[in-house]
Amino acid sequence: MRKIILLLFCTISFLSSAQVSIGSHSFVKKPKVNNKELERFLSTETIFILPNYCERDVYEKILQENWILTPYQLHFIDDLNIDNIFSDKYSFALLDAMKLTRYSKNGAVDYLYYYFTFFTFNIEQKMKEIEKYNEMPDKKKEKKDLLRGNRRTVASFFLFPKEELLRSGKLNIINSENHFHTFKPGFFKNFLQNIQKGIENKKPASYYDSYTTSELKNLKTQTLYVPEYATLKYMAYGNMTEHEIKEEKKEKLLSKYDYDYQLITDDELNQKILNGEDFYYLRYTRINSIKVINIVNAKTGNIVYCDRILGLAYNLKSKYFKEISNKIKKAK
Repeated sequence: MRKIILLLFCTISFLSSAQVSIGSHSFVKKPKVNNKELERFLSTETIFILPNYCERDVYEKILQENWILTPYQLHFIDDLNIDNIFSDKYSFALLDAMKLTRYSKNGAVDYLYYYFTFFTFNIEQKMKEIEKYNEMPDKKKEKKDLLRGNRRTVASFFLFPKEELLRSGKLNIINSENHFHTFKPGFFKNFLQNIQKGIENKKPASYYDSYTTSELKNLKTQTLYVPEYATLKYMAYGNMTEHEIKEEKKEKLLSKYDYDYQLITDDELNQKILNGEDFYYLRYTRINSIKVINIVNAKTGNIVYCDRILGLAYNLKSKYFKEISNKIKKAK
């Protein structure tokens, strides 16, 4: 029997850190970085193909203020003309999804990944693909996505799907409306900042990593902001559903965090990030049986705490906040 393992917030690992990845497309614990591919990317103009989740001027402001690695173009998926974009002059950044199937003696398991990815094409192979495409009948062309295939992935960040996408397991609806807790303008800004640092540092990392930085010590005196989406409860059996928990249960969830914290709505958190305020917030993701907790500097995008947690439970637990407290206490 085939089962579908649904992701609550994914990250493939390349270069950079737990919820951001940079380098060749890899699911291994020790990814490798291809410096030639990174240099090739840096010599291109990046075509950002963005979902229409917010107004164009919002994306434009974020890119103008935060994307400095390459020149860029901004398009919505609906207004992109692909006739002249298949060239080694261009790199690409877009929202995507894929399914990996792994087989064992117990059957097949499907893993669904939703992510925003940066890549170039292997142009020689892509042009051969386009030649075959041009010979296809129109009905087959309608099913063909030329933006897939023959990619050289440079970086990715992975997204936390909302319940309707988790239940559907679909891959082809991600640009129609915002089905993600974490594709909001502020999160997008911090992901971009972190991806750029990863490319510049050229240091491979994996979502299997756990680490802290010295910056974590700042939380001894500063408030940790916890977004509401991180407190949602997921019922994993039967139909995947998410629902809010009562205020007293939120307080119980955070009761073992020994320092100042504040619950905040996702929209309020994102606005604070866009305002350029200097604070720290928790960002949570799930990668199949791996939960990843990051604490992020909202001004710089730096990840100051990363922990990966194995287990089938879909929800955050109070003991995770106790572990964060212990790390803060030891931070110097």
